Amino acid sequence: IRLLNPGNWIKYYLLAVEAKPINAIIWGAAATFFLQSSSAFMVLLLALAKENLVSLPGAILLLWGADIGTCATSLLAALHGNKIAKLVALSHLFFNVSSALFLYPLFNYFVFFVSQTAEDTISQIVNAHFIYNLLGALIFLPPLTFLAPYLDRLKKVDEK
Repeated sequence: IRLLNPGNWIKYYLLAVEAKPINAIIWGAAATFFLQSSSAFMVLLLALAKENLVSLPGAILLLWGADIGTCATSLLAALHGNKIAKLVALSHLFFNVSSALFLYPLFNYFVFFVSQTAEDTISQIVNAHFIYNLLGALIFLPPLTFLAPYLDRLKKVDEK
């Protein structure tokens, strides 16, 4: 009877996804792509955490995937846009994929650090999302100073 409990199946599935980190990232991206909302995915993830159906490491990997999946909206919108729209959409994708790739080798340290930020898993997940995006911004803001003139030239070319 316990195997028929939906929570057991969800937990089994999430544990299987967590066993291979790249799968968790891909599933997070795919779920967000289909939901077309990283906020909706975050709410779903927090609900799973509240029921102890996802661990902190699994939730973090799914969140990283969700950040990548959220790029789908801008990529779809850019399909019929000008060069600037396409550049912005691709930059968004590059930023989110690069952030995940940069932090992936530090994953265990990241999980440990985040686990120290709060007592409960739900708050830890929220903190992980904030810290991940903050680190991504801190990594990419300095190079933008050098890229700004290039991007400005592209904008002028597109306006002609």
